[in-house]
Amino acid sequence: ATNTDRTLTLPDEAGTVLTSASSLASANLTGTVAASALPAGSVIQVVNSATNTQFLTTSNSYVSTGFSASITPTSSTSKILVIYGCGGVESSVAGGPKGSIQIWKGGSSIFTVSSSILYGSQGSAGPSASFFDTPATTSAVTYTLYFSAIAGTFYVGTNSSSNTITLMEIAV
Repeated sequence: ATNTDRTLTLPDEAGTVLTSASSLASANLTGTVAASALPAGSVIQVVNSATNTQFLTTSNSYVSTGFSASITPTSSTSKILVIYGCGGVESSVAGGPKGSIQIWKGGSSIFTVSSSILYGSQGSAGPSASFFDTPATTSAVTYTLYFSAIAGTFYVGTNSSSNTITLMEIAV
């Protein structure tokens, strides 16, 4: 291939022309990139909620802990990566399953973190889990921690351990 001179026409605007030899400080960069312009798999936003509250129940039916996290997707096609972490669980009885933990959205269960936690009565590290949800909305979506006891009193978030719900909006 032969090198050929070419003419490049630029808009007639004031400013600085950058070349490969130019430098530009990141502090001089401003603006935003629209979420719709991001490639699939990009993290658009992250919301984190944490509490050191200990929750307890004797109910064999699922009850709300009141602990939740909300996110408002920027696109109706986005997926939400829901990550739950439990610092500790405990039961008032020894042996056998103690309780179950679920994540609910809009009044119904969408994911079971653990259906029969077998930890000892002295307490143990709690379960963690992650899953994708496709809410198909640009309205706020709330994910709430629910739990139930299988035997005795079931405790979640023992000894001031932290329960966390992290929500990540992912571009599709």
